[in-house]
Amino acid sequence: MLVDDAVARAEPFKLFDRSGLFPLTTPHGAKYRRQKFHLLGKKRQCSLRVYPEILLSEACTARDRDRAQVAMGLDPVEVRRQSREGSAPPNFLAAHDFQ
Repeated sequence: MLVDDAVARAEPFKLFDRSGLFPLTTPHGAKYRRQKFHLLGKKRQCSLRVYPEILLSEACTARDRDRAQVAMGLDPVEVRRQSREGSAPPNFLAAHDFQ
């Protein structure tokens, strides 16, 4: 099913691909590009932007950037939040002692 063809349902629903990107369609018909990822064993998701404001190629670039941040132990949601506030993001792997 294509994102353009997705129609509103009674509950919000997602159309997943294999890379973690998905459009979220709300009951009101709004569509958002989102991404899911795992950090420290927890499932997380972050919003990229409203569909069709962000192209699929831009969403893939953002996904790759976020994956690199997760590999470095950074939470992409916190990185974005900190960049808006102007301070350095915390390193979650360094903050947890795994020994």
